[in-house]
Amino acid sequence: MDTESILGCRGHGDNPKVVLEVDTQGFQITQWGTQEGLLNSIAGNKAALQSFIRDSDAEIKQEVVNIMRDKSFWAYLDDLLVLVRGISESLKISESGPADITKTQGT
Repeated sequence: MDTESILGCRGHGDNPKVVLEVDTQGFQITQWGTQEGLLNSIAGNKAALQSFIRDSDAEIKQEVVNIMRDKSFWAYLDDLLVLVRGISESLKISESGPADITKTQGT
C-alpha cells in the first residue's frame, strides 16, 4: 500500500509518539489496511514463495512446504483478501467524515 505521507509527532518524557499514516487518497490507514497490505504482499509473491520452496537448499519446515504447495491455501488467501479489503475500505470511508457505507466496493 503506497502512502503519501507519514505524519509524526514525538512526545516529551513519558508521552507516546503519535504517528498517523495517510494513503494516497488522504484516508487514514487502519489496522485492517495494514492487514490488507500484508495479504497483498503474500499473494503478490506467490510465484517467488513457491520457487523458493522448490529451489532452496534452506531447511524449511515440511508444514510450510505443504501449505505453499496447497492450491486451497491460495484460494482461501484470495477470499480472505476480498473480505479484509472490504472491511478496510468501509472503515476508511466511515472514518473520513460523513459515512456512506453503500459506496464501498462490492455493494
